[in-house]
Amino acid sequence: MTKKTLQFVAAAAMVAGLGFGSVSTAFAASDSASGTNTGDLHTTAKVSLTAGSTSGGDNGDGGNAGDGALALVSAPNYTIDGGELGGSKALKLAGTADGSTPVQTVNPGLKTNWGVTVKSSQFVTTSKTELQGAVLTLTKTGVTSPTGSTSSTAPTAEDSIALNGDGTSEQSVVKATGNENITGDAKAVGVGTWNTNFDTASLAVPDGNTAGDYTSNLTWTLKNAPF
Repeated sequence: MTKKTLQFVAAAAMVAGLGFGSVSTAFAASDSASGTNTGDLHTTAKVSLTAGSTSGGDNGDGGNAGDGALALVSAPNYTIDGGELGGSKALKLAGTADGSTPVQTVNPGLKTNWGVTVKSSQFVTTSKTELQGAVLTLTKTGVTSPTGSTSSTAPTAEDSIALNGDGTSEQSVVKATGNENITGDAKAVGVGTWNTNFDTASLAVPDGNTAGDYTSNLTWTLKNAPF
């Protein structure tokens, strides 16, 4: 008799425990007012991005651009309209970029600052006669992304650049700064492909120069450094 009673009590306790657990679980997973199941599940979406490939141009460190490197892809040549020396006044001659070629830069996804500079050599003839006191001025006509869609902020370009032909004075063309401090929802600057156009030019020629066909060499340099 005693043995049967103990077995019954144990079974009753087990059933009671199951019933209590069932009620507790149902309460935790439902909205008591509407009867609708509620609760939060947390998941993630992850992606790993690497700097892309660039082809051609300078990498800003004195070498050729390669995979994952900054690149200076193109820069313009200029043709200046001819003029007639009068012997009594200076000339200001208009010019244009050949084919509207832009200063094209590519940052394939690097969190780095960069900039492009330019300097010019003296205008000289093939017989080395120099065009004394000439100043070549390049004027900005726009900064655009040829991809048509970018989340990056455009780099900052100079409105105009005056080159005196000494071959040593570098002038800033375009630059991207602040990329080392990107946090939160801040946008990168100058990441992706950017075309900086200096389509118009002018050449100031002082009185006292002699007739001839003159050429100046422009050196465009990409610098991967703080600005």
